[in-house]
Amino acid sequence: MKKSVSFVLPVYNAEKYLQESVDSVLKIGNRLDWELVLVDDGSKDSSPSICDALAACNACVRVMHVENGGVSRARNLGIAASTKDFITFIDADDWIDADAFVKAFLTFVSLDAELGYVPFFRFENSACREVSLPIGGDKVLSPEEKEDVLKRKLGAGQGLNGFVWRCLFSRALVAGIEFDTSLKYNEDVLFCLESLYKAQKVAVVQQAYYYYRVNQEPQADDKGTYSLENRIAGWNKIKEWAQSNRIDFEFALMRRRCPIYARLFAAASRDNPRGIRRMKALWKIHCEIPHGEYSQWKPSFWGKSFVPYSLFCRYGFRLFGFLYLCFRFF
Repeated sequence: MKKSVSFVLPVYNAEKYLQESVDSVLKIGNRLDWELVLVDDGSKDSSPSICDALAACNACVRVMHVENGGVSRARNLGIAASTKDFITFIDADDWIDADAFVKAFLTFVSLDAELGYVPFFRFENSACREVSLPIGGDKVLSPEEKEDVLKRKLGAGQGLNGFVWRCLFSRALVAGIEFDTSLKYNEDVLFCLESLYKAQKVAVVQQAYYYYRVNQEPQADDKGTYSLENRIAGWNKIKEWAQSNRIDFEFALMRRRCPIYARLFAAASRDNPRGIRRMKALWKIHCEIPHGEYSQWKPSFWGKSFVPYSLFCRYGFRLFGFLYLCFRFF
């Protein structure tokens, strides 16, 4: 049975890469039944006129101009406006390999699944590497494999990140699921978790087609998307979702809490002068971490600069762990 696909592309001040991104989708041509929905989220640069020109020249491209409301709202509007059997996403600074996408989509359709995951390419500093899926073969996941992905991979952000552009969603699956517009971090993770939990048939397709361009523009970590406040808000939403669905998410939440702890230590160091006051602030956070988490820690949960701390605490040398913190933030 022939299936069709909608691409939803939020646009905000994306004039630098927008043409390249759209051109990569246009290369699909008539090999599939597809559409591209551009959602101009109140851009202030030339993006609106670029969107209009692209829609005027290509019957498969449609554009919506809306007041700025954030990427989650733009994606929600794009989903509502799309018309095809399946939905996927693309960001305005990324691009796809059209040939590879056609192969991946046809494989996904042949598996008759509601949700599909694919590997992708990470493009950073002119270097490109494939980020593989930690599950072998093109196949539909068993119930046990789906649960493992939910709780220990996607849920924990361990080997499978919650990027919606690396997924294929059936329209029926995402009916009633929306991106949380109150979140600035982990909103895509929550959308993926809800979709995965709801899906009866989940497939993996080992054909990478998406090129994710890592944004090199600096962003103040204490104010931007990746701020401590936004991370905590995202973590709390995931916790609330797990509790409301009565899912044991203890490991996933612990895994996602480690980088939050790391930023709490950094914030305590930033907000307190060197000496006893800083040591007391670090000690307070150190003592509030549940002891039961230590045995499950891996250095990768924290980041390179916290490897000694995670190892000291995991193997019972908590005092040495604290001394390392004092040294790390001297």
